[in-house]
Amino acid sequence: MRSVKNHAERDLHAKLDRAQARLLDLEAAMKAIRGGEVDSIMVDGPQGSRIFTLQSPEEPYRILLERMNEGAASLHADGTILFCNMRLASIVGQPPEKLVGSPVTALATLTAREHFQQLLLESLQGEARGELQFVRNDGTLVLVLASLSVVPAEPVCGLCLVATELSQRENEVEELESINAHLEKRVCGRTLELQSANEQLKQQFEKGEQTNRALEQNRNEQIRLRDEFLSHVSHELRSPLSVVHQFVSILLDGLGGAINANQKEYLEIAMRNANQLKGMIDDLLEASRTDTCKLQIKQSMIPIGEVIQQTMRSFRATYAIKVISLTWKIHDFRGTKGLAMVQNRCLCGFETKSEAFA
Repeated sequence: MRSVKNHAERDLHAKLDRAQARLLDLEAAMKAIRGGEVDSIMVDGPQGSRIFTLQSPEEPYRILLERMNEGAASLHADGTILFCNMRLASIVGQPPEKLVGSPVTALATLTAREHFQQLLLESLQGEARGELQFVRNDGTLVLVLASLSVVPAEPVCGLCLVATELSQRENEVEELESINAHLEKRVCGRTLELQSANEQLKQQFEKGEQTNRALEQNRNEQIRLRDEFLSHVSHELRSPLSVVHQFVSILLDGLGGAINANQKEYLEIAMRNANQLKGMIDDLLEASRTDTCKLQIKQSMIPIGEVIQQTMRSFRATYAIKVISLTWKIHDFRGTKGLAMVQNRCLCGFETKSEAFA
């Protein structure tokens, strides 16, 4: 009975020792997790072991600060640098690990440190901003715009610094001004070219206008001279033609004495040609109306046979003197469309050339 009791006590002590060991392991794991010594945890489950990584909630903000185009740093209330990104380190030309733990006012020149310290004090009440000159590691100066703001934290408040390099902006402004000046110069050059081209076009236009006016004056002068010539010719031709027409009419009417059949035919031919000449004079006067768009041409059906007969009778006496035989044959048709006077002239011209070659 005693041996059974001893065995139960030994089992109980063993279980207690194992429980205490597991408790110690759990306390050590929790301490490691709280202290940031654990990066991941492996958990056994129905689907096997799974690994969970542990990440600080401040990690995204740290990555954001690292990738900023402006210099950034977190400061202690007394101005000590607790963290800075690579951009701030590149602005001052020093590695980040050298800047951490140093006073932030040491980044500025000696003359600007007092102003920098004043900005730190003002930022503890809210926000502060001002232009400062930082000193690079090689001794060159960099103009920056420093923006400071308070960051509530436990047990003391901290500060956030954002430094924007103004030298780069000044270079960009100078580059933009240079580009603008170049563009303005090109615009002025192109404007002068356009003005010169416009002036040349204006001169050419004026020259063309002068040429057109001269041509118009010359044309008007030619029209005037032509009208004067036609008026003079028509007057000079009408006067003797009127006399011829008058005396031929007297002879045809028998006022000058009796005439035989041949004489009457010859007088009719003379009268017809006088009328034809009168029509030619009228045509000259009509031609002067072409500029005023008053010339009218009317076509009508005319008996071409009668035109041919009249023309042949006009040249019959001339052909008889030169012993020329003239025959013609007219087909039976009503007529042709055209101007009787024009057709008569064409036939007369044909007969005149035939007589010259006879």
